[in-house]
Amino acid sequence: INGVALNYTAGLFGDPDSENKTEKTLGGFDITEAKGLITIAKEETIEVKEGSKENHTTTDEWEIMITFKNLEYDQNLNTGKSLTGKVLIQKEVLIQDKLLTDANQEKTTLYYHDAKLEGGAQDDSYRYAGSDTEVKNYVCLDGGVTTVGECANGDADLYRIIGLFQNVEGQYEMKLIKYDYATSTELGETGAYNTVYINTRNDDDTSNYKGNKSNLDNIDGYYWTNSTNEINEWAESDLRNENLNGYYLDTYLTREKNIDTDKLITTHTWSLNGYSTNVVTPKVAYYNEMNKIESSPDYPTQKKTVPDKIGLMYISDYGYAASPSSTNNWTTNLGNYNNDNVTINNWMYMGLSEWTISRYSTSPNVSFLVFNNGYICYFHVKNNSLGVRPSFYISSSAKIQSGDGSKESPYRIVVE
Repeated sequence: INGVALNYTAGLFGDPDSENKTEKTLGGFDITEAKGLITIAKEETIEVKEGSKENHTTTDEWEIMITFKNLEYDQNLNTGKSLTGKVLIQKEVLIQDKLLTDANQEKTTLYYHDAKLEGGAQDDSYRYAGSDTEVKNYVCLDGGVTTVGECANGDADLYRIIGLFQNVEGQYEMKLIKYDYATSTELGETGAYNTVYINTRNDDDTSNYKGNKSNLDNIDGYYWTNSTNEINEWAESDLRNENLNGYYLDTYLTREKNIDTDKLITTHTWSLNGYSTNVVTPKVAYYNEMNKIESSPDYPTQKKTVPDKIGLMYISDYGYAASPSSTNNWTTNLGNYNNDNVTINNWMYMGLSEWTISRYSTSPNVSFLVFNNGYICYFHVKNNSLGVRPSFYISSSAKIQSGDGSKESPYRIVVE
């Protein structure tokens, strides 16, 4: 498929010969390898006038023509091909459609991880990568407030889009991570809660913290599991059960923020196979996390999964958030992500030590974290309490109400 020519005709319903009828031709689009949404007409006005039959209806007629590429010598290669898609008119923009449109227009911070992307996940996902100033992927979840501008509650209600990932139906769901580290107001003071973050690890330098410095005293530390259980089984973790999928989901988001989490947040099957070293590239980490690599004596496949609404980021999420130019197309080992060039060019790096959901697969009591200087390492799950940033998947039917994705004007989304 080489291109599309579009003819647009608008006229009053039941009156094709009306003098108000207009016709115009829109430009062509090369859809040879296009995926996602192609915007044919943006902010198109459909005007309804009095006298246009009962209920003042108007009909728009669109003619869409697909032109196959002329192969010059043998057209048999054009036979047997198929095209799937849909044409839609919508008042509110599905958020994944907007993001996919940006990717289709070759925006440099949203990367399509198909088989052609060097070092990529090859899962047909779209992931944001680049520096904090480059990547405009902010979302405000402040309980339904839809006014344009900053979040009413500041950084506490800000989230960032990790990317778009296909669900089992092939639809794209948006994955978010909390912009700043959680406090006990959000996660509660039971379960895996320990104390204020800066008191949990005396050797943990907070000078790299990228958030509002006045918030440091509010950030709390949590164990990966709890204070008594030292097994890295996420299904048994108090952080998972009591704090993330308990207090944060039911009390903070649902009751305090008045967010319809049943509609907004999808239940996702989180894969927990993990890996056994931090000397690993994002791609190898991802393939092991998702159980895409055959079992071997050194790295046994365990096929661990849990169905949850709330989780944490994977180490592969963090790895792919760095600009490929700063990591040699993501061939840098995650254990070497403490390079200043990498941390500066990774929007997900926030400067404090924080847990990921990725477990150490060949040891029963350690899991991976992002250390305060940027590299991936592993700590004991009950002897260390660290920062936490909840992560979750948004329904594929989410729509944009306002915003441009910047921190000053984050996306406001709704699911009806």
